[in-house]
Amino acid sequence: MKQLTEHTTEGQYQPESLQVRRLGSKHKNETETDEARSRPLLVTFPDEDKKASVMKNLYKLKTKGEPFREMIIKHDMSREDREKERLLQKEAREKTAGTNFKFCLHSKRSTRRKTNHQGKKKERNDQPKSDTYVLEK
Repeated sequence: MKQLTEHTTEGQYQPESLQVRRLGSKHKNETETDEARSRPLLVTFPDEDKKASVMKNLYKLKTKGEPFREMIIKHDMSREDREKERLLQKEAREKTAGTNFKFCLHSKRSTRRKTNHQGKKKERNDQPKSDTYVLEK
């Protein structure tokens, strides 16, 4: 966690101010495959600005070496929000199937964007990238 905050905040604040806890239960009879899987961490930031700073600089982690390439970091959502998001993603996939359009989710709203046959964007969307969730085929 210390390395993660160093790379994403450029030393702006100390990782000791974070609350970190591991989710899920530890397996009693771990095999080699279970050891390779790690349980997720829930990290609580002291304020919204520090969280925004880390989320803004996540792109820097991909160039920092092996342990950070496999890492997935995202905003925590309640169970109800995850269910709504899942339904919106399913709806967007159904609308996208067999068309020349790709429906993308932006801040839990679906928008329509024309694409060419290779799936590249033809039109830019003016939505902020911080809350953008894009469905890829």
